[in-house]
This record gives sequence, structure tokens and C-alpha cells, in this order.
Amino acid sequence: MKDIFLKNREYIVELGSGDGRMLFDLSCTNLTGNYYYVGIEIDHKLHKQSLSLILNKRNDNIYFLNDDFEEVVYNLPDRTINTFLCILPHPNYIGIEREYEWKNLYLTLREKLKQNGKLVLVTEYTNELLSPVLLEEFQTWKKWLLTTFAMLGFHLIKLQDDVPSLYISNYVRKFKQDPDRIKILLLELEKSRNR
Repeated sequence: MKDIFLKNREYIVELGSGDGRMLFDLSCTNLTGNYYYVGIEIDHKLHKQSLSLILNKRNDNIYFLNDDFEEVVYNLPDRTINTFLCILPHPNYIGIEREYEWKNLYLTLREKLKQNGKLVLVTEYTNELLSPVLLEEFQTWKKWLLTTFAMLGFHLIKLQDDVPSLYISNYVRKFKQDPDRIKILLLELEKSRNR
């Protein structure tokens, strides 16, 4: 793993990269320059699918790890990564109910980011009854999310109630088909300079 993360590269790391399609598409948009894309996925079947994307391709700017992303992140040197991508993280990594458990992960992500490094988070909100989401409850949740990440040492660069095509995955595509019951939010957060 240490051979992957060299100091002189610009790293974009996707946590829970699934079948790898989104990250692969991103890597194809930037074949020049010093960008290097790393996807981390624990599921063997999904990891195998991601490897099939780069088999016989000329992209040497992408790599897929079959590992637990928490372990990989904790073992990274500080100030190594330019961007972390978290696209529809599991509720264990973003839900209000588990906030006390996942805060440490995002604090660690902040430490692993280079100065002015970014965390791109695409997440969704549904209510417990899976009924249409009221604007007021969505706004309350959004405010909680922004406040939580500000307290963790991130400041907001971009907030969007939709997902740019750059970050579309299979699940994002499915969730966008039910906008009344599933609200999607994109946050681009930067590591605060004073931390």
C-alpha cells in the first residue's frame, strides 16, 4: 500500500468505491497531470468488477484496493490526500443515530488531507416512515450536518441539493428517481486552515 501513496502525487480517494465505475469515469477525464485515483472497497465481488474496468486499459492513474477503508485511512501518512470522496456512505458513517461513532473517522480524514484538501460528501435524507420528506425536516437535517462538519474542522465550499453528473453512481441514479421521499445533498468541504 505504501507504494501507492507517494508524496508527489495528487490523490483522489473514494471510500467504498463499489463497482468502481464512477471513479474510473473520473480518472478517464484527467489522463494528464499528476492525479492518481484510488478506490477502496471491502466487498470482493465489487472489487473484482472494478478491476475488470482497468484490465486492458491504458489508464495508469487509477488503482483499486480490496480492503477496509477505515484501516487504510488510519494507516495513511498525514497530509497525503487531496480529495476524499464519500458517495452515499452507509448510515453508520453519516446517520444522526451513530454520530458519536463516525465523528472520529471524519476527524481522521481531515488529518490525512493536504492543506486545502477537500471532502466531497454525497448523502441522502429519508424520514423513518419513508413517506415524502417535508421541507422543514430536510432543512433541519441539512443544518445539523453543516454544523457537525464545521465543528469537525471543515468549512463549506459548495452545497447543492442535487448531484452533478461527475458523482453519479448506480444508487444515486436510483435515488434521484424518487425526489419526494429521498433528498440528496452534495457537500464539498475543505479542511479548515486553522486546524
